[in-house]
Amino acid sequence: MKNTRNLSVYLLLAAILLILIVVLSSCGSDEDSGDGEQAEKCKKSSDCKFAGKDKKAFSVKCEEKECVYTAKKGVCGNGDCEKEEGETLCSCPKDCTGKDPSVPKTLKECKGKADTDGNLEYKCDKKQQCVVEIVGQKQETKIETLSFEQSRVPQAKVILKQEYPKPFNIDSDVLSFKLNLDYKILGVDEVTLKRIQVFMHTGEKVRGRWDPNDQEVPLVDKLDINRVLWDPQLEVVQELPLDAEINQSKKTTLTLKLFFTYKGKDSRGNDATFEETKTFDIEDFLLTRSTAAPECTPAKCNDNNPCTEDKCVTGKGYCDHVVFAKTCKGNFRCDEAAGENKCNAPEDCGSCKGKAGEFAEYRCSDDKKECGVVLSKEGLASVDEKRLTNEQKIPAGTPDIRFKIIKTFNSPFKAKISLTADKFTLTMQVLDKKATTKNFKVNNIELVDGTSLLGNTVVSQAFNNVGDKFDFKIPFTKPLVLVEEKRTKLKLKVTYSYEGVDRQDKPLVHTNEIFEEDIGEVLLVNAG
Repeated sequence: MKNTRNLSVYLLLAAILLILIVVLSSCGSDEDSGDGEQAEKCKKSSDCKFAGKDKKAFSVKCEEKECVYTAKKGVCGNGDCEKEEGETLCSCPKDCTGKDPSVPKTLKECKGKADTDGNLEYKCDKKQQCVVEIVGQKQETKIETLSFEQSRVPQAKVILKQEYPKPFNIDSDVLSFKLNLDYKILGVDEVTLKRIQVFMHTGEKVRGRWDPNDQEVPLVDKLDINRVLWDPQLEVVQELPLDAEINQSKKTTLTLKLFFTYKGKDSRGNDATFEETKTFDIEDFLLTRSTAAPECTPAKCNDNNPCTEDKCVTGKGYCDHVVFAKTCKGNFRCDEAAGENKCNAPEDCGSCKGKAGEFAEYRCSDDKKECGVVLSKEGLASVDEKRLTNEQKIPAGTPDIRFKIIKTFNSPFKAKISLTADKFTLTMQVLDKKATTKNFKVNNIELVDGTSLLGNTVVSQAFNNVGDKFDFKIPFTKPLVLVEEKRTKLKLKVTYSYEGVDRQDKPLVHTNEIFEEDIGEVLLVNAG
Protein backbone atom coordinates (compact mmCIF):
# COMPACT_ATOMS: atom_id res chain seq x y z
CA MET A 1 0.00 0.00 0.00
CA LYS A 2 2.80 2.31 0.91
CA ASN A 3 4.76 1.45 -2.24
CA THR A 4 1.69 2.16 -4.39
CA ARG A 5 1.34 5.65 -2.84
CA ASN A 6 5.03 6.48 -3.48
CA LEU A 7 4.71 5.40 -7.11
CA SER A 8 1.76 7.69 -7.58
CA VAL A 9 3.72 10.66 -6.19
CA TYR A 10 6.64 9.95 -8.53
CA LEU A 11 4.31 9.74 -11.52
CA LEU A 12 2.69 13.03 -10.56
CA LEU A 13 6.06 14.84 -10.28
CA ALA A 14 7.19 13.44 -13.59
CA ALA A 15 4.02 14.66 -15.26
CA ILE A 16 4.48 18.16 -13.82
CA LEU A 17 8.12 18.24 -15.01
CA LEU A 18 7.13 17.20 -18.51
CA ILE A 19 4.51 19.95 -18.67
CA LEU A 20 7.10 22.59 -17.64
CA ILE A 21 9.53 21.42 -20.31
CA VAL A 22 6.87 21.67 -23.01
CA VAL A 23 5.82 25.14 -21.88
CA LEU A 24 9.36 26.47 -21.75
CA SER A 25 10.15 24.93 -25.09
CA SER A 26 7.13 26.58 -26.60
CA CYS A 27 8.10 29.98 -25.20
CA GLY A 28 11.63 29.69 -26.61
CA SER A 29 10.39 28.88 -30.09
CA ASP A 30 8.15 31.90 -30.02
CA GLU A 31 10.70 34.55 -28.82
CA ASP A 32 14.19 33.44 -30.12
CA SER A 33 15.18 34.67 -33.58
CA GLY A 34 17.43 31.66 -34.07
CA ASP A 35 20.75 33.51 -33.86
CA GLY A 36 20.92 33.86 -30.11
CA GLU A 37 19.19 37.26 -30.04
CA GLN A 38 15.71 37.83 -28.73
CA ALA A 39 13.37 38.42 -31.63
CA GLU A 40 11.78 41.85 -31.85
CA LYS A 41 8.02 41.49 -32.38
CA CYS A 42 6.19 43.71 -34.82
CA LYS A 43 3.00 44.15 -36.79
CA LYS A 44 4.58 46.49 -39.34
CA SER A 45 8.16 47.68 -40.15
CA SER A 46 7.71 51.01 -38.38
CA ASP A 47 7.32 49.12 -35.09
CA CYS A 48 11.03 48.11 -35.21
CA LYS A 49 13.16 50.21 -32.85
CA PHE A 50 16.76 49.58 -34.24
CA ALA A 51 17.92 48.73 -30.71
CA GLY A 52 21.77 48.86 -30.70
CA LYS A 53 21.87 49.46 -34.43
CA ASP A 54 22.61 52.49 -36.64
CA LYS A 55 19.53 53.40 -38.69
CA LYS A 56 21.81 54.64 -41.52
CA ALA A 57 23.68 51.33 -41.70
CA PHE A 58 20.73 48.90 -41.64
CA SER A 59 17.43 48.37 -43.43
CA VAL A 60 14.49 46.59 -41.65
CA LYS A 61 11.37 44.63 -42.59
CA CYS A 62 8.60 43.13 -40.47
CA GLU A 63 8.38 39.53 -41.59
CA GLU A 64 6.12 36.99 -39.84
CA LYS A 65 5.65 39.43 -36.97
CA GLU A 66 9.42 39.78 -36.40
CA CYS A 67 11.87 42.63 -37.23
CA VAL A 68 14.47 41.43 -39.73
CA TYR A 69 17.53 43.73 -40.04
CA THR A 70 19.87 43.73 -43.08
CA ALA A 71 23.29 45.49 -43.02
CA LYS A 72 23.90 48.05 -45.80
CA LYS A 73 27.19 47.38 -47.61
CA GLY A 74 29.76 50.18 -47.52
CA VAL A 75 27.98 52.14 -44.79
CA CYS A 76 29.91 52.90 -41.60
CA GLY A 77 28.18 51.39 -38.59
CA ASN A 78 27.19 48.09 -40.17
CA GLY A 79 29.65 46.25 -37.90
CA ASP A 80 31.97 45.18 -40.73
CA CYS A 81 35.33 46.98 -41.44
CA GLU A 82 35.15 47.01 -45.22
CA LYS A 83 38.67 47.86 -46.50
CA GLU A 84 37.54 47.61 -50.11
CA GLU A 85 35.08 50.41 -49.38
CA GLY A 86 37.84 52.60 -47.92
CA GLU A 87 36.92 52.07 -44.27
CA THR A 88 39.75 52.51 -41.77
CA LEU A 89 40.19 53.19 -38.10
CA CYS A 90 40.11 56.90 -38.98
CA SER A 91 37.06 56.94 -41.24
CA CYS A 92 34.98 54.40 -39.29
CA PRO A 93 36.27 53.61 -35.80
CA LYS A 94 32.97 51.95 -34.75
CA ASP A 95 33.47 49.18 -37.36
CA CYS A 96 37.29 49.04 -37.64
CA THR A 97 38.49 49.07 -34.02
CA GLY A 98 40.62 45.93 -33.79
CA LYS A 99 39.89 45.11 -37.44
CA ASP A 100 42.03 47.62 -39.45
CA PRO A 101 44.91 45.51 -40.86
CA SER A 102 47.23 48.55 -41.20
CA VAL A 103 47.47 49.14 -37.43
CA PRO A 104 47.82 46.94 -34.34
CA LYS A 105 44.54 45.29 -33.22
CA THR A 106 45.01 46.73 -29.75
CA LEU A 107 44.74 50.31 -31.06
CA LYS A 108 41.31 51.68 -30.15
CA GLU A 109 41.72 55.04 -31.88
CA CYS A 110 44.26 56.55 -34.28
CA LYS A 111 46.35 58.61 -31.88
CA GLY A 112 49.11 58.20 -29.33
CA LYS A 113 52.71 57.04 -29.37
CA ALA A 114 53.87 54.53 -31.95
CA ASP A 115 57.27 53.98 -30.32
CA THR A 116 58.75 54.06 -26.84
CA ASP A 117 60.83 57.20 -27.50
CA GLY A 118 57.91 59.38 -28.51
CA ASN A 119 59.33 60.18 -31.95
CA LEU A 120 56.48 58.48 -33.79
CA GLU A 121 52.73 58.94 -33.36
CA TYR A 122 49.59 57.51 -34.88
CA LYS A 123 47.67 60.15 -36.83
CA CYS A 124 44.96 60.30 -39.46
CA ASP A 125 46.25 61.62 -42.77
CA LYS A 126 44.38 63.59 -45.44
CA LYS A 127 43.06 60.38 -46.96
CA GLN A 128 41.75 59.19 -43.59
CA GLN A 129 44.38 56.50 -43.33
CA CYS A 130 45.81 55.75 -39.91
CA VAL A 131 49.55 56.28 -40.37
CA VAL A 132 52.69 56.59 -38.30
CA GLU A 133 54.06 60.14 -38.48
CA ILE A 134 57.30 61.65 -37.18
CA VAL A 135 56.84 64.34 -34.54
CA GLY A 136 59.10 66.81 -32.83
CA GLN A 137 61.54 67.24 -35.72
CA LYS A 138 64.33 69.76 -35.11
CA GLN A 139 66.88 71.03 -37.60
CA GLU A 140 70.36 70.00 -36.50
CA THR A 141 73.46 71.86 -37.70
CA LYS A 142 77.08 70.78 -37.37
CA ILE A 143 80.06 72.79 -38.59
CA GLU A 144 83.45 71.28 -39.41
CA THR A 145 86.66 73.07 -40.42
CA LEU A 146 88.60 71.06 -42.99
CA SER A 147 92.29 71.99 -43.25
CA PHE A 148 94.53 70.98 -46.14
CA GLU A 149 98.27 70.89 -45.45
CA GLN A 150 101.53 69.86 -47.09
CA SER A 151 104.48 69.21 -44.79
CA ARG A 152 102.49 70.89 -41.99
CA VAL A 153 102.14 74.05 -44.06
CA PRO A 154 98.49 75.16 -44.48
CA GLN A 155 97.41 75.21 -48.11
CA ALA A 156 93.67 75.81 -47.88
CA LYS A 157 90.76 75.67 -45.45
CA VAL A 158 87.13 74.70 -46.14
CA ILE A 159 84.13 75.30 -43.87
CA LEU A 160 81.62 72.43 -43.99
CA LYS A 161 78.09 72.92 -42.64
CA GLN A 162 75.92 69.81 -42.22
CA GLU A 163 72.17 70.25 -41.85
CA TYR A 164 69.61 67.52 -41.23
CA PRO A 165 66.31 67.03 -39.35
CA LYS A 166 66.21 64.94 -36.19
CA PRO A 167 64.53 62.47 -36.31
CA PHE A 168 65.45 61.85 -39.97
CA ASN A 169 62.69 60.50 -42.22
CA ILE A 170 64.44 58.29 -44.75
CA ASP A 171 61.52 58.62 -47.19
CA SER A 172 61.35 62.41 -47.23
CA ASP A 173 64.47 64.03 -45.75
CA VAL A 174 67.96 64.72 -47.09
CA LEU A 175 71.36 65.19 -45.47
CA SER A 176 72.57 68.60 -46.65
CA PHE A 177 76.23 69.58 -47.10
CA LYS A 178 77.16 73.24 -47.63
CA LEU A 179 80.82 73.98 -48.33
CA ASN A 180 82.65 77.30 -48.54
CA LEU A 181 86.30 77.95 -49.27
CA ASP A 182 87.58 79.85 -46.23
CA TYR A 183 90.99 80.69 -47.67
CA LYS A 184 93.79 79.36 -49.84
CA ILE A 185 97.40 80.43 -50.16
CA LEU A 186 98.75 81.88 -53.38
CA GLY A 187 99.59 79.09 -55.77
CA VAL A 188 96.77 76.79 -54.61
CA ASP A 189 93.85 76.44 -57.00
CA GLU A 190 90.78 74.33 -57.81
CA VAL A 191 89.94 72.86 -54.41
CA THR A 192 87.44 70.26 -55.65
CA LEU A 193 84.92 68.01 -53.87
CA LYS A 194 85.11 64.78 -55.88
CA ARG A 195 83.12 62.17 -53.94
CA ILE A 196 81.04 61.56 -50.78
CA GLN A 197 80.53 58.29 -48.90
CA VAL A 198 78.17 57.75 -45.96
CA PHE A 199 78.20 54.65 -43.76
CA MET A 200 75.89 53.48 -40.97
CA HIS A 201 77.40 51.52 -38.06
CA THR A 202 75.88 48.40 -36.50
CA GLY A 203 77.95 48.71 -33.33
CA GLU A 204 78.99 51.41 -30.88
CA LYS A 205 82.15 53.31 -30.04
CA VAL A 206 83.74 52.61 -26.69
CA ARG A 207 86.47 55.02 -25.60
CA GLY A 208 86.93 56.19 -29.16
CA ARG A 209 87.11 52.72 -30.71
CA TRP A 210 84.47 50.68 -32.49
CA ASP A 211 83.57 47.38 -30.91
CA PRO A 212 85.00 44.29 -32.70
CA ASN A 213 81.62 43.24 -34.10
CA ASP A 214 80.84 46.60 -35.67
CA GLN A 215 80.14 46.70 -39.39
CA GLU A 216 79.97 49.66 -41.76
CA VAL A 217 76.81 49.55 -43.85
CA PRO A 218 77.14 51.75 -46.97
CA LEU A 219 74.25 54.20 -47.42
CA VAL A 220 75.68 56.64 -50.00
CA ASP A 221 78.51 56.51 -52.51
CA LYS A 222 78.22 59.55 -54.77
CA LEU A 223 81.10 59.44 -57.24
CA ASP A 224 80.46 62.15 -59.80
CA ILE A 225 80.27 65.36 -57.75
CA ASN A 226 83.32 67.25 -59.12
CA ARG A 227 82.34 70.62 -57.64
CA VAL A 228 85.09 73.24 -57.46
CA LEU A 229 85.19 75.63 -54.52
CA TRP A 230 86.39 78.58 -56.55
CA ASP A 231 86.21 81.33 -53.95
CA PRO A 232 84.64 82.12 -50.54
CA GLN A 233 81.59 83.73 -52.16
CA LEU A 234 80.62 80.48 -53.90
CA GLU A 235 78.69 77.94 -51.79
CA VAL A 236 78.65 74.34 -52.97
CA VAL A 237 75.53 72.47 -51.85
CA GLN A 238 75.01 68.71 -51.94
CA GLU A 239 71.77 67.08 -50.76
CA LEU A 240 71.94 63.35 -50.07
CA PRO A 241 68.99 61.04 -49.34
CA LEU A 242 69.73 58.08 -47.05
CA ASP A 243 68.21 54.64 -47.64
CA ALA A 244 68.47 52.08 -44.86
CA GLU A 245 66.70 48.88 -43.87
CA ILE A 246 64.85 49.81 -40.67
CA ASN A 247 61.40 49.04 -39.24
CA GLN A 248 60.32 52.24 -37.52
CA SER A 249 63.37 53.90 -35.98
CA LYS A 250 67.06 53.29 -35.35
CA LYS A 251 69.66 55.36 -33.53
CA THR A 252 73.10 54.99 -35.05
CA THR A 253 76.41 56.71 -35.81
CA LEU A 254 77.07 57.85 -39.37
CA THR A 255 80.60 58.05 -40.75
CA LEU A 256 81.10 60.55 -43.56
CA LYS A 257 84.02 60.53 -45.98
CA LEU A 258 84.62 63.49 -48.30
CA PHE A 259 87.21 63.15 -51.05
CA PHE A 260 89.00 66.31 -52.28
CA THR A 261 91.69 67.26 -54.78
CA TYR A 262 93.52 70.56 -55.25
CA LYS A 263 96.34 71.93 -57.37
CA GLY A 264 99.52 73.44 -56.01
CA LYS A 265 103.29 73.10 -55.88
CA ASP A 266 105.25 70.13 -54.57
CA SER A 267 108.42 70.37 -52.48
CA ARG A 268 110.49 70.92 -55.65
CA GLY A 269 108.27 73.73 -56.88
CA ASN A 270 106.67 71.66 -59.63
CA ASP A 271 102.97 71.73 -60.48
CA ALA A 272 101.14 68.90 -58.69
CA THR A 273 97.64 67.63 -57.87
CA PHE A 274 97.07 66.58 -54.27
CA GLU A 275 94.37 64.28 -52.87
CA GLU A 276 92.92 64.37 -49.36
CA THR A 277 90.09 62.48 -47.65
CA LYS A 278 88.29 64.00 -44.67
CA THR A 279 86.49 61.58 -42.31
CA PHE A 280 84.22 62.42 -39.37
CA ASP A 281 81.20 61.03 -37.49
CA ILE A 282 77.67 62.17 -36.72
CA GLU A 283 76.69 60.48 -33.46
CA ASP A 284 73.16 59.73 -32.21
CA PHE A 285 71.74 60.01 -35.72
CA LEU A 286 68.10 58.93 -35.51
CA LEU A 287 66.77 57.22 -38.63
CA THR A 288 62.99 56.82 -38.78
CA ARG A 289 60.39 55.63 -41.24
CA SER A 290 56.88 57.06 -41.52
CA THR A 291 54.01 55.09 -43.04
CA ALA A 292 52.50 58.34 -44.32
CA ALA A 293 52.76 58.83 -48.08
CA PRO A 294 55.69 61.22 -48.85
CA GLU A 295 54.69 64.54 -50.41
CA CYS A 296 56.68 66.19 -53.20
CA THR A 297 55.68 68.87 -55.71
CA PRO A 298 57.51 70.20 -58.79
CA ALA A 299 57.53 73.67 -57.20
CA LYS A 300 59.46 72.28 -54.22
CA CYS A 301 62.12 70.87 -56.55
CA ASN A 302 62.82 74.03 -58.56
CA ASP A 303 66.42 75.09 -57.77
CA ASN A 304 66.28 78.05 -60.19
CA ASN A 305 69.16 76.58 -62.18
CA PRO A 306 68.45 76.49 -65.94
CA CYS A 307 71.04 73.74 -66.36
CA THR A 308 69.30 71.10 -64.24
CA GLU A 309 66.22 68.95 -64.73
CA ASP A 310 64.36 69.11 -61.40
CA LYS A 311 61.94 66.32 -60.55
CA CYS A 312 60.45 64.44 -57.61
CA VAL A 313 61.90 61.02 -56.91
CA THR A 314 59.12 58.46 -57.39
CA GLY A 315 57.59 57.43 -54.08
CA LYS A 316 59.78 59.83 -52.07
CA GLY A 317 59.44 63.28 -50.60
CA TYR A 318 62.72 64.67 -51.97
CA CYS A 319 63.97 65.82 -55.35
CA ASP A 320 66.56 64.91 -57.94
CA HIS A 321 68.47 67.56 -59.91
CA VAL A 322 69.96 66.09 -63.08
CA VAL A 323 72.61 68.30 -64.71
CA PHE A 324 72.26 68.68 -68.47
CA ALA A 325 75.19 67.32 -70.48
CA LYS A 326 75.04 70.17 -73.00
CA THR A 327 76.97 73.42 -72.64
CA CYS A 328 75.10 75.59 -70.20
CA LYS A 329 76.06 78.31 -67.75
CA GLY A 330 75.28 76.69 -64.43
CA ASN A 331 76.19 73.06 -65.17
CA PHE A 332 79.21 73.26 -62.80
CA ARG A 333 81.65 72.58 -65.66
CA CYS A 334 83.88 75.28 -67.10
CA ASP A 335 83.50 74.68 -70.84
CA GLU A 336 86.56 76.56 -72.09
CA ALA A 337 86.12 75.15 -75.58
CA ALA A 338 82.75 76.91 -75.72
CA GLY A 339 84.31 80.17 -74.58
CA GLU A 340 83.36 80.04 -70.89
CA ASN A 341 85.69 81.77 -68.45
CA LYS A 342 85.68 83.45 -65.04
CA CYS A 343 84.28 86.64 -66.52
CA ASN A 344 81.32 85.37 -68.54
CA ALA A 345 80.50 82.17 -66.59
CA PRO A 346 81.51 82.65 -62.93
CA GLU A 347 78.97 80.02 -61.80
CA ASP A 348 81.00 77.35 -63.64
CA CYS A 349 84.53 78.76 -63.78
CA GLY A 350 84.77 80.78 -60.57
CA SER A 351 84.61 84.53 -60.15
CA CYS A 352 87.22 87.01 -61.34
CA LYS A 353 87.44 89.12 -58.22
CA GLY A 354 89.16 89.33 -54.89
CA LYS A 355 92.75 89.77 -53.78
CA ALA A 356 95.49 88.13 -55.79
CA GLY A 357 98.16 89.19 -53.33
CA GLU A 358 99.27 92.04 -51.09
CA PHE A 359 99.12 94.61 -53.89
CA ALA A 360 97.13 92.84 -56.61
CA GLU A 361 93.56 91.85 -57.37
CA TYR A 362 91.67 89.95 -60.06
CA ARG A 363 89.70 91.89 -62.66
CA CYS A 364 88.00 91.10 -65.98
CA SER A 365 89.08 92.68 -69.23
CA ASP A 366 86.66 95.12 -70.82
CA ASP A 367 85.52 92.54 -73.37
CA LYS A 368 84.95 89.90 -70.63
CA LYS A 369 87.22 87.49 -72.45
CA GLU A 370 90.04 87.31 -69.92
CA CYS A 371 90.45 87.33 -66.15
CA GLY A 372 93.69 89.08 -65.31
CA VAL A 373 95.65 90.52 -62.42
CA VAL A 374 95.91 94.25 -61.89
CA LEU A 375 97.37 96.40 -59.18
CA SER A 376 94.83 97.03 -56.43
CA LYS A 377 94.17 100.46 -54.96
CA GLU A 378 96.70 99.65 -52.27
CA GLY A 379 99.15 98.55 -54.94
CA LEU A 380 98.74 101.68 -57.02
CA ALA A 381 99.17 103.82 -53.93
CA SER A 382 102.34 101.94 -53.04
CA VAL A 383 104.08 102.18 -56.42
CA ASP A 384 107.48 103.71 -55.89
CA GLU A 385 110.11 104.38 -58.57
CA LYS A 386 113.38 102.93 -57.39
CA ARG A 387 116.61 104.51 -58.65
CA LEU A 388 119.92 102.82 -57.88
CA THR A 389 123.19 104.51 -58.85
CA ASN A 390 126.74 103.16 -58.84
CA GLU A 391 129.92 103.00 -60.92
CA GLN A 392 131.11 100.16 -63.08
CA LYS A 393 134.81 99.80 -63.85
CA ILE A 394 135.90 97.60 -66.73
CA PRO A 395 138.07 95.82 -65.80
CA ALA A 396 137.82 96.22 -62.02
CA GLY A 397 141.51 96.80 -61.25
CA THR A 398 142.87 99.35 -63.73
CA PRO A 399 139.83 100.23 -65.81
CA ASP A 400 139.91 100.75 -69.54
CA ILE A 401 136.55 102.45 -69.28
CA ARG A 402 134.42 103.67 -66.39
CA PHE A 403 130.62 104.03 -66.42
CA LYS A 404 128.00 105.66 -64.29
CA ILE A 405 125.20 103.12 -63.89
CA ILE A 406 121.57 104.02 -63.05
CA LYS A 407 118.97 101.29 -62.58
CA THR A 408 115.36 102.47 -62.51
CA PHE A 409 112.27 100.34 -61.86
CA ASN A 410 108.88 100.41 -60.16
CA SER A 411 108.03 98.52 -56.98
CA PRO A 412 105.62 96.77 -57.03
CA PHE A 413 106.70 95.81 -60.55
CA LYS A 414 104.08 94.77 -63.14
CA ALA A 415 105.77 91.72 -64.63
CA LYS A 416 103.17 90.34 -67.02
CA ILE A 417 104.17 89.98 -70.66
CA SER A 418 102.16 92.81 -72.20
CA LEU A 419 102.58 96.20 -73.83
CA THR A 420 101.47 97.95 -70.65
CA ALA A 421 103.73 96.03 -68.27
CA ASP A 422 106.66 97.67 -66.49
CA LYS A 423 110.25 97.54 -67.77
CA PHE A 424 113.58 97.82 -66.05
CA THR A 425 115.64 100.74 -67.30
CA LEU A 426 119.42 100.55 -67.36
CA THR A 427 121.20 103.87 -67.99
CA MET A 428 124.93 103.80 -68.82
CA GLN A 429 127.08 106.95 -69.14
CA VAL A 430 130.82 106.99 -69.94
CA LEU A 431 132.71 108.81 -67.19
CA ASP A 432 136.22 108.09 -68.40
CA LYS A 433 138.09 105.89 -70.83
CA LYS A 434 141.61 105.27 -72.04
CA ALA A 435 142.66 106.50 -75.44
CA THR A 436 143.50 102.89 -76.34
CA THR A 437 139.91 101.75 -75.63
CA LYS A 438 137.98 101.71 -78.86
CA ASN A 439 134.66 100.41 -80.25
CA PHE A 440 133.10 99.64 -76.87
CA LYS A 441 129.73 98.09 -77.59
CA VAL A 442 126.89 96.68 -75.43
CA ASN A 443 125.46 93.62 -77.20
CA ASN A 444 122.88 92.06 -74.88
CA ILE A 445 121.25 92.65 -71.48
CA GLU A 446 119.63 89.84 -69.46
CA LEU A 447 117.36 90.02 -66.42
CA VAL A 448 117.93 86.97 -64.20
CA ASP A 449 116.56 85.48 -61.01
CA GLY A 450 119.35 83.22 -59.83
CA THR A 451 119.89 81.00 -62.82
CA SER A 452 116.49 81.68 -64.43
CA LEU A 453 116.26 84.06 -67.36
CA LEU A 454 113.27 86.38 -66.87
CA GLY A 455 113.90 89.04 -69.48
CA ASN A 456 116.22 89.83 -72.36
CA THR A 457 117.06 92.75 -74.65
CA VAL A 458 119.34 92.43 -77.68
CA VAL A 459 121.16 95.69 -78.41
CA SER A 460 124.10 96.88 -80.43
CA GLN A 461 125.04 100.18 -78.91
CA ALA A 462 128.47 101.72 -79.18
CA PHE A 463 130.07 104.01 -76.58
CA ASN A 464 132.85 105.95 -78.29
CA ASN A 465 133.30 109.10 -76.28
CA VAL A 466 133.34 110.32 -72.71
CA GLY A 467 129.85 111.54 -71.84
CA ASP A 468 128.04 109.12 -74.13
CA LYS A 469 124.80 108.16 -72.37
CA PHE A 470 122.16 105.65 -73.39
CA ASP A 471 119.04 104.08 -71.82
CA PHE A 472 118.09 100.41 -72.25
CA LYS A 473 114.62 98.96 -71.55
CA ILE A 474 114.49 95.37 -70.34
CA PRO A 475 110.96 93.81 -70.33
CA PHE A 476 109.86 90.50 -68.82
CA THR A 477 109.91 87.74 -71.40
CA LYS A 478 109.09 84.81 -69.08
CA PRO A 479 105.63 84.74 -67.45
CA LEU A 480 105.04 84.08 -63.78
CA VAL A 481 103.38 80.65 -63.46
CA LEU A 482 100.76 79.94 -60.76
CA VAL A 483 102.09 82.90 -58.79
CA GLU A 484 100.40 86.29 -58.71
CA GLU A 485 103.00 87.98 -56.50
CA LYS A 486 106.60 87.10 -55.83
CA ARG A 487 109.45 88.75 -53.96
CA THR A 488 112.77 87.81 -55.48
CA LYS A 489 116.34 89.07 -55.91
CA LEU A 490 117.18 90.17 -59.44
CA LYS A 491 120.30 91.18 -61.31
CA LEU A 492 121.23 92.40 -64.78
CA LYS A 493 123.89 90.67 -66.89
CA VAL A 494 125.40 92.94 -69.53
CA THR A 495 127.33 91.39 -72.41
CA TYR A 496 129.86 93.71 -74.09
CA SER A 497 132.91 93.81 -76.36
CA TYR A 498 135.68 96.33 -77.10
CA GLU A 499 139.23 96.73 -78.40
CA GLY A 500 142.13 97.63 -76.11
CA VAL A 501 145.74 96.70 -75.28
CA ASP A 502 147.29 94.33 -72.78
CA ARG A 503 150.04 95.14 -70.27
CA GLN A 504 152.67 95.02 -73.00
CA ASP A 505 150.59 97.47 -75.05
CA LYS A 506 149.80 94.80 -77.56
CA PRO A 507 146.33 94.86 -79.19
CA LEU A 508 143.71 92.86 -77.24
CA VAL A 509 140.09 92.23 -78.34
CA HIS A 510 137.50 91.59 -75.61
CA THR A 511 134.56 89.58 -76.95
CA ASN A 512 131.29 88.66 -75.20
CA GLU A 513 132.47 89.56 -71.74
CA ILE A 514 129.94 90.16 -68.94
CA PHE A 515 129.52 92.46 -66.02
CA GLU A 516 126.65 92.12 -63.53
CA GLU A 517 124.52 94.71 -61.79
CA ASP A 518 122.60 93.75 -58.63
CA ILE A 519 119.06 95.13 -58.42
CA GLY A 520 118.17 93.61 -55.08
CA GLU A 521 114.81 92.28 -53.91
CA VAL A 522 111.88 93.29 -56.08
CA LEU A 523 108.15 92.64 -55.61
CA LEU A 524 106.89 91.20 -58.90
CA VAL A 525 103.16 91.26 -59.63
CA ASN A 526 101.66 89.19 -62.44
CA ALA A 527 99.89 92.25 -63.83
CA GLY A 528 100.12 94.29 -66.98
